Amino acid sequence: MDETIWPVMMFVTIVALALVALVLDIRALRDMRGGLPIKDERSRALNAKAGYYALYTSAYTTLALGVIFILLEDRDITLPNSELLFIVVAIMGSMHIAFRTYLNRRGRRSSA
Repeated sequence: MDETIWPVMMFVTIVALALVALVLDIRALRDMRGGLPIKDERSRALNAKAGYYALYTSAYTTLALGVIFILLEDRDITLPNSELLFIVVAIMGSMHIAFRTYLNRRGRRSSA
């Protein structure tokens, strides 16, 4: 892979995560002004469940990356440890956000 793509990809991922954090902070401030608590029992349970699912999927993803690198050992595909760590952490964060969003929407549909 081209050497210039990794810094750009890292920058885009960091900016995207910062935007998600900003949106969540604005939503939390709006809820606080409206008199709603930032976290209730349901949101704590959703966070715990999403974290549980994200932990296991990221662990299996890390194992899969290890197997892929073992299988591609003969080729000249190398990644620095910092880039590999960034990929794993980005996968973990993305999976947590995805599971949290899924569980939140599924809970809203079932209670409506």
